Amino acid sequence: MKRRDFIKSMAAVGSVTAIGLGIEKIPRVIADEAITNPTPYDGDALPVEMKIDKATGEIILNQDVALKNSVCLGCWSNCGNRVKVDKKSGKILRVVGNPYHPSCAEPHLPFDTPLRESYLSLGQYQENGHTQRATVCQRGNSAFQMVYEPNRILTPLKRAGKRGEGKWQPITWEQALEETVEGGQLFSELGESQTIEGLRQVRDLDTPIYPEQPGWGVKANQFVFIGGRDDGRTPFAKRFVNNAYGSPNHFGHGGICGISRRVAYLAFLDTWDKKPHMKADYMGAEFIMFFGNAPGQAGAPFQPMARKSALAQAENGMKAVIVDPVLQNGMYNSPKAEESSWVPIRPGGDGALAMAMVRWAIENEKYNENYLLSPSKEAAQKKKFPSWTNATYLVIQEEGHADYGKFLLGEQIGLAAKADETNPNYVVIDQKSGEPTLCKVAENGTLFYTGKIALGDAMVTVKSSLQILRDEATSYTYEEYAQESGLSQERLISLAKEYFNHGTKAATDHHGGVSMHSNGFYGSLAVATLNALNGNINKKGGSTKSGGGYIADDAGKRYDFAKVPGGVKPKGVKISREGKAYEETPEYKARKAQGENPYPATLPWSPLADSLEGHVIPSMMAGYPYTAKILMMWMANPLYATPGLFQKDVEDFLKDPEKLPLIISIDIMMGDSTQYADYIIPDTTFYESWGVPTIWNLVLTKANGARRPIIEPLVPKTKEGHPYSMEAYLIEIAKRLNLPGYGEKGILDAEGKPTPLNSAADYFLKAMANIAFDETPIADIAAEELALSGLAEDLKDVKASLSPEEWQKVYYLLARGGRFEDYVKNYDGDNLTNKFGKIVNIYNQKLGTSINCMTGRYNPGTACWIPPTFADGRTVDEVYPSQEWPFIAVSYKPRYRTGACLDNVPLLKGMQDTNHIEMNLEDASAMGITTGDKVRLITPTGEVEGIAKVRRGVGKGSIGIEYGYGHWGQSGDQGFEIGGKKRAGDARDGRGVLLNRLALRDISLKTPHPLVDLVGGSTDRNTVKAKIVKL
Repeated sequence: MKRRDFIKSMAAVGSVTAIGLGIEKIPRVIADEAITNPTPYDGDALPVEMKIDKATGEIILNQDVALKNSVCLGCWSNCGNRVKVDKKSGKILRVVGNPYHPSCAEPHLPFDTPLRESYLSLGQYQENGHTQRATVCQRGNSAFQMVYEPNRILTPLKRAGKRGEGKWQPITWEQALEETVEGGQLFSELGESQTIEGLRQVRDLDTPIYPEQPGWGVKANQFVFIGGRDDGRTPFAKRFVNNAYGSPNHFGHGGICGISRRVAYLAFLDTWDKKPHMKADYMGAEFIMFFGNAPGQAGAPFQPMARKSALAQAENGMKAVIVDPVLQNGMYNSPKAEESSWVPIRPGGDGALAMAMVRWAIENEKYNENYLLSPSKEAAQKKKFPSWTNATYLVIQEEGHADYGKFLLGEQIGLAAKADETNPNYVVIDQKSGEPTLCKVAENGTLFYTGKIALGDAMVTVKSSLQILRDEATSYTYEEYAQESGLSQERLISLAKEYFNHGTKAATDHHGGVSMHSNGFYGSLAVATLNALNGNINKKGGSTKSGGGYIADDAGKRYDFAKVPGGVKPKGVKISREGKAYEETPEYKARKAQGENPYPATLPWSPLADSLEGHVIPSMMAGYPYTAKILMMWMANPLYATPGLFQKDVEDFLKDPEKLPLIISIDIMMGDSTQYADYIIPDTTFYESWGVPTIWNLVLTKANGARRPIIEPLVPKTKEGHPYSMEAYLIEIAKRLNLPGYGEKGILDAEGKPTPLNSAADYFLKAMANIAFDETPIADIAAEELALSGLAEDLKDVKASLSPEEWQKVYYLLARGGRFEDYVKNYDGDNLTNKFGKIVNIYNQKLGTSINCMTGRYNPGTACWIPPTFADGRTVDEVYPSQEWPFIAVSYKPRYRTGACLDNVPLLKGMQDTNHIEMNLEDASAMGITTGDKVRLITPTGEVEGIAKVRRGVGKGSIGIEYGYGHWGQSGDQGFEIGGKKRAGDARDGRGVLLNRLALRDISLKTPHPLVDLVGGSTDRNTVKAKIVKL
């Protein structure tokens, strides 16, 4: 991008026009004035925030500019930022990093640093600006432009034509509420006579959907909510859906992203409620294997991954390799594969590499024996290990036995008088005596054991957990692992040697690249298991669950969010077929009662997974387990983001109100999914909204961000003075329906007394009070800081939300953009300060006793190698052989785009307005393809034309496609119409290729369904068999 174009792009923020509607009875939106009102600096250099004397450190603030701390949502890392706002116009001028926030600086400022002193991190006084200068990435620096997007929706819209036709009419807030709540013949003016049930009619908590099979749930379940990722607002929406409305069907983004990785960590850590996962401690490590998440490009949190990995290599000598079919923005130090830090894995073959390393470590006794021998926390502590595993626990492996897959318990064989629910009586073979012993008694167990034990009148086979893992690892040869991974046997073994040579200072780190395959769960579990074998859990340089955060919207010291006054508990099953075993469903029971073989299930069930957004619309289409009546989307684009979903059959389904009667979308923009809605409710952007976002794993200290409106929202306000938003809409619905948990008795304080929930501010300020008072309460804000921050003036309209005592600490919190534990708390000697405090699993009983709903066979209880497969067990390679489909296409995270909001940032569009079909040098040469050639990418699902880019960094046989491009319809270049006036789209939005539209479906199923991981639930976006034709 040329400099003058860059300046024009930045200046355009001051001159674009949003959808400002001044129609009678519709609140006038002063969007045009708010956006076009120029600052004194448009098209010119921005003013400095302050002057800092390099010699004395004296700070002279620019009185025309306000600095306000917030939390970014340019991607989903939730980094802290400091926003420069022009006081006269109220416009955002610039975004920089928040030096208090651990995602923005290494090290971050101590939390008690005075606010004025924190400004020194912006300058050169005593080199503070070099050592603690807080940064934001290119996304965070430019994402504020979406606030001023020309086609931003600021007023409720109702479709004025057929669904998806792109015709809309503006309506009042009151009309939008009335019609979506009460239903009726909502589109009679269009000649549609269908009577549509509104939110009032669908909220029936008593009437079963199917009276003959009430186990499926009640009518209220036919309200389905799909939201975006957790930006600090998601719990508010989930509370409404689950505990107020009474539907189980709240879904987030995880199911179409890295959910299989998360579920794998639930099994690895046996923590199914809080959903922890682990990352490597970059700054303390000697060697890290990045599986599918190159620092500085992929994974999350985006910015601290890049910073920490770079510093660790430069200052601490950390060595790393990137295991990925496509090398992105990462380390690459030699064109010779065997010498490079890049490991070009075959897509879907990560688990094969990891299991080869497991096999090598076991066969060569390179695992951490002393660590794995410890069968209890107490035994591990005596050896000064900060964690322990179940490697020596005995598991019943007698096929056909009622307790197959369960741990052997002491009370079953006379070692304990009764069961112990708190600390179960697991059994090991004592290393000294060679006899069965309670794990809580033995100092050391036996790592590898297979034998028979008397259980009642029968002798049953038992194995130790590590023995089961060894059996799985040795079920494939190194040659087979090499073939599946696309690597040489020598490379497999050299990586294993390197990894285990570093002891507890080697770790694996992975994200969606591993898990976004139909074998993603077991691939992820294999990668995680390497961290148990070398004993790095909770060790400096090993694996960390991260510091976590302080209590926010949960049971806190000031307010109890865990209890909703009068709240309801959803009944039945989720429409996504998750969180419940197929064997517990009415379908299974009915088929068993009729004497049928109950397998396979009609569609896959994932009892261990949750938030499977990608399964929702296929379930609606199949009417299994039931149909939906209302779909509400918020900050979500499932049609774009779900691999293998959007085809003509899905579009035809969504366009038919007879099949899905009501679609409501809460959004700031017209998106690929929002364009099919009946009603669009405007929302606030992240700089206009509240939130208490957590921080992605990697940061070792406790941290909570805090977001509040830092500019006046461009959307109008309700009669009560609340900006149009997701929260305002749901609160209004709740009050109309008299739902529990809203109004004057909406939130309980810590003593059980009801307090108001009438606005977003009520909810989030109370959550911030919990953060401020958690553990040791934070300080009160000083008068100078309060004046400097401008918080008292900014928040004067919401003073009633908190008590004076609470405000003093919440002001202190907001002045720093959250609450952050000090950097010095990273380590406790050679261990991490904030440790994962439960057992680490080599074998997981819940996993090992779960059943594949398609075959009726038990799932393996340890890590193992399973190639990408369809639901019927056929492998992808069997169905689509390489002779016909020589390539596998994968998508990877872009530097400048995401699937939704960042597509609306002019500056990022200007940097790169299209993606490419990226090919390996040898593959392209063999086909006579060079960079710039037009090619056709063909997959079993469809085809698309694009521009080839031939480059080093794409594995042989792989195709790389950058995500975030290829939008269609009203969100692409077609535009849309409001009140008869055409709103032009942007041709750049439709450029490029979206691989998700070409991703595989599961052809073994009877109804349209993406290819999914049967255990972890992820939709497969990276096993896309393909061929290329030069045009």
